[in-house]
Amino acid sequence: MKRIDNFLPTGSGEPLFLSLRKPGSEFWPQIKQQDENKRKMDKIKAELKQTEALLQENDAAEEAIAEYHRQKELREKSPTNENGEAWPELKEPKRTQEEISETRNNLTSVKGELEARLAEMITD
Repeated sequence: MKRIDNFLPTGSGEPLFLSLRKPGSEFWPQIKQQDENKRKMDKIKAELKQTEALLQENDAAEEAIAEYHRQKELREKSPTNENGEAWPELKEPKRTQEEISETRNNLTSVKGELEARLAEMITD
């Protein structure tokens, strides 16, 4: 019952006028449906949050590749650092730009689908 809109802090606070039900009989269908919808929306929101976190990780990996290429170019121009010493070994990123771009495209598609499902549930 605590997930019902009327009882939420943002809810109307209006009383619910429901018919009495016998002990052990089925829960009110409209309340049960609203609860199921809220659970589905919460699940979609959690999936959306996870997808956004994966997109952020992917963005960080893309930035690491860009930094790798900047460092590589700098080292090609100057074989030693400002102290005249050889540069430390430059480690190549584990993923390629193509892999990262493909992952971003897939995650963006998933995010769009989740947002569409959530919007559809809200308007229903």
